[in-house]
Amino acid sequence: MSPPSPQSSLFEQAGQRFDLDRLRSDLERTGKITPKNWEYLKGILCGLDQEEIAEQCFAAKGTVKTALTRGVKEQILELLLGKSEVDWKRLPAWLIEAGYGIGKNHHINWQQVCRGMLDHQKKLSTNEVIASKAMQFDLLDDEIFVSLALVERKEPDRLSQDVHPTRSLERYEEKPPIEYEAFREQVLRQGESDRIAIIGEPGAGKTTLLQHIALWILEQRLGLPIWISLGDLIKSGELQRLKDYLTQVWLEDAIPNVTEEVKSVFLNQLNHQRVWLLLDGADEMVASSGIALREIHKQLGSWLSQSSIVLTCRINVWDADINALRDFQTYRTKEFCYPAQVEQFIKSGFRKSNQPSGERLKTELAKTEHGRLQQLVRNPLRLMMLCTTWHEHKSLPATKAELYGRFINEFYKWNKTKWKKKDLNYAFFPNTKAKQEKLTQALGRLACRALDEEEAPFRLSHNLVFNELGDPEDDGSEFWLALNLGWLQIARNADKSSEKVYTFFHPTFQEYFAAFSINDWDDFLPRDHQDKPTKNRKGKDTYRIFEQHWKEAFLLWLGRKEIELDLKEKLIQKLISFSSHSGKFYESIPILQDSF
Repeated sequence: MSPPSPQSSLFEQAGQRFDLDRLRSDLERTGKITPKNWEYLKGILCGLDQEEIAEQCFAAKGTVKTALTRGVKEQILELLLGKSEVDWKRLPAWLIEAGYGIGKNHHINWQQVCRGMLDHQKKLSTNEVIASKAMQFDLLDDEIFVSLALVERKEPDRLSQDVHPTRSLERYEEKPPIEYEAFREQVLRQGESDRIAIIGEPGAGKTTLLQHIALWILEQRLGLPIWISLGDLIKSGELQRLKDYLTQVWLEDAIPNVTEEVKSVFLNQLNHQRVWLLLDGADEMVASSGIALREIHKQLGSWLSQSSIVLTCRINVWDADINALRDFQTYRTKEFCYPAQVEQFIKSGFRKSNQPSGERLKTELAKTEHGRLQQLVRNPLRLMMLCTTWHEHKSLPATKAELYGRFINEFYKWNKTKWKKKDLNYAFFPNTKAKQEKLTQALGRLACRALDEEEAPFRLSHNLVFNELGDPEDDGSEFWLALNLGWLQIARNADKSSEKVYTFFHPTFQEYFAAFSINDWDDFLPRDHQDKPTKNRKGKDTYRIFEQHWKEAFLLWLGRKEIELDLKEKLIQKLISFSSHSGKFYESIPILQDSF
């Protein structure tokens, strides 16, 4: 007796139909299942006993039994939440309950669907880009995750609509910090607010924190967490409706062959307060933050009013139009405490490899002359970069730009090993400083164009990247290199190349590359502007130095050692005496001077 061959992705036996493509895909994510084990499992779903499976697959019965009771059993248990052991006779029914069955009256396990989508949609973990032998980072691993405290911000009753994004945080009244664990219990579990914004500086751990919240919601069975990277709502330059995205993109990615019945059941989950919308990166939506936040406000009414929402955003974008989402309870991420949390992070990161190197780093960082760096690496992203590059250096970096430069140098060293594993032609690898700098300059030009021209400056259209870096199908092109090295990631795949969307490894690296490609401060504030703003390539009146999404790139530019100090001083003096066309003076001169 042989199992029937499915005509498509569906496998049908005794009235039970299974989506084998999705089941196999979920199992393969563990990296353990073999093609032969998969054939054994299909036999089980067909109702065969082990002897029949062995005969069908030309294997010994003992081999089949061993495979099913060991590796495959462990993987199946991972898919079936709450199961302690596998009863193979009950397996088909369990898989139907877990959401792998297709049928008119099929009950969908939405918890399992959301878990699968979280695994699929979450941003690439640092480990997938970093191949450091000295450090291994999985920021979702509880052993290395150092929870950040959060500070609730109490906004003044009245604020000007045109508050500048560089305004210091001290102007806000803030409540005492609350630890992450207490935040989960007191704010999230108790439902103190169903509109929460988590804001923070670039690299402050907002996305990682939101990922932990998503997994915690699932583990505690508090509802159905749906992750949405807000930058993905931009399509062909237009902001897609959140409702359309959920029902036409998210749902169709989550469940094959979506019927009207399935869509109705899904909308019912939304309408009955079972869904948590986790909206990541409001700052990555559109160039004008005010428009972004107001659009979110518009779309969160009516049918989405029953959903709990946790949103992340950079501080400067949030502050630029603070009234747009005034009904949100706002929490700012605190930086790591030094030395306790910084040293805990270092210890955890080096725990499986070179512990003495981690101890040396803690000792060197603790020296009094490194007080400024101690403040710099309280930011989780920058601390990770310091740890992963430390083993190659005897001294510590002096500026943020120097830290990024070290990381980029290490990045190419790590990729030499990964390149061979990918079976790519080494002749194309940028193995010299000249080749690396050439690619960096190209990525810098691309980064500048995106920041100037794109509706969503951190979501890069295929046409933009193609025009700047060449054809990704052409081995050795700058586009091809950026993808294979990991500097660029596919944010939205599509059958048509023109509809694909890309992001940099992390938004801060886009900003670094932009800063690296600029050699003259005239690109930030034109010398001959005559008190009138210049026009960018889209014909919009602008000064880069006053654009919110250029702020971080400008600060990184100031930290570049190769830029002469007198040029930086001239720009600072120009800013001090400069009055923009709106009558505002630049307000962050002390912060800028501290950058170099």
